[in-house]
Amino acid sequence: MSKKEILKMTVVWLKNLIILLAVPIFFTFVFGTVYSKTFVEQIPTVIVDQDNSSISRSIIKQFDESEGFKIVKYVDSENELKELIKRKKAYAGLVIPKDFQKNMKEMNAPKTLFIVDQTNLVIGNNAFAYGSEILNTLNAGVQMKVLEAKGMNLYSAKKTITSMSFVQRVIYDPQISYMKYLMFGIIGVMIQQTFLEVLAPMLIEDKKKLMNIKFKSKDGLKHLGKVIGRILFVSVCTIIQFAICFYIVGKYFNLPIRGIVLYDCILLLIFILNLIAVCFVFAAIFKEVLPCVQICLFLSVPAILTCGYVWPDFMMPKGLYNIVNMIWPLGSFINPLRNINMKGANFEAILPYVNMGLRYTAVWLPLGVGLYILRIALDKFLQNKKLNKAKAAEVSA
Repeated sequence: MSKKEILKMTVVWLKNLIILLAVPIFFTFVFGTVYSKTFVEQIPTVIVDQDNSSISRSIIKQFDESEGFKIVKYVDSENELKELIKRKKAYAGLVIPKDFQKNMKEMNAPKTLFIVDQTNLVIGNNAFAYGSEILNTLNAGVQMKVLEAKGMNLYSAKKTITSMSFVQRVIYDPQISYMKYLMFGIIGVMIQQTFLEVLAPMLIEDKKKLMNIKFKSKDGLKHLGKVIGRILFVSVCTIIQFAICFYIVGKYFNLPIRGIVLYDCILLLIFILNLIAVCFVFAAIFKEVLPCVQICLFLSVPAILTCGYVWPDFMMPKGLYNIVNMIWPLGSFINPLRNINMKGANFEAILPYVNMGLRYTAVWLPLGVGLYILRIALDKFLQNKKLNKAKAAEVSA
């Protein structure tokens, strides 16, 4: 092997190591930093106070003192408020109508209008949560004062207001954190993309070399050993990648890791087998590396959006979830990964996903390897046919 070939091979392996280890670690820090704030706070808010009463000022004061909102402007009309929201100068607005205090005292059930920009679900949902909490608390307090002003004693007023109460409890993620919701899926997608973008091109290049080698020959067996070695190399790097990324999000970004680590490892090993199968299928289909890499890059978005991670599987059309997960394996990895680490789920809870991943391997790994071998045989046949035709043309000439 010449120095030029050794240098070229060294560059390729360094590039693969960077893709498998450095890139995922870098982006784990990037995404962790982006989503590191637990709460969405200081949401820009506009106020329309058409009443200008002591009660309306009290309501505005509660919004102003809340960590969730930041009052950026006071305007005179609802249309002005909506225009500011449309121009992204604010994301929430409160309208207190004229004669609000008067109607409150007369028990006419006046209404405030709380407007939220829901084009961003994270901002919208948090704004609704903060606003509802403030307004419900104020509503009870104002009603008590009105009842007291009408001559009802404090105890009776409290009994009237609290005749029915409810308690809500958000478990596992009470902060409604975007980090905890997304990060397990992001780690899964990074594993998927780096694995495919390294191993599939390797197998395509090996396919070209195997075309010119007899499988049963010494060179053929030697090269098959190299193929297996490359698969093991990528798999080991992926396990290291997973361990480092999990350590980073747990240590530096407080992502909950409550489950038994062995369950995470089982899911990862099954997912690696799934991805090996996908790589063989892609290597059989694609003749060149570039289109293969392009399709691998494209697949991350539809994979995570259809696997039941972002949108719940029970809301999908009947049977679609199972079809998606028989075509693509991401869901059988990231869905139970989140359940294990956020809920501390036991093995029974993840067993359906383990079975799904094993079924995927049982179907797609033999199929992928078979297609890969068939493609090599077909390409070799076509190449020999072309060579024989060229030789025949030379002889006849």
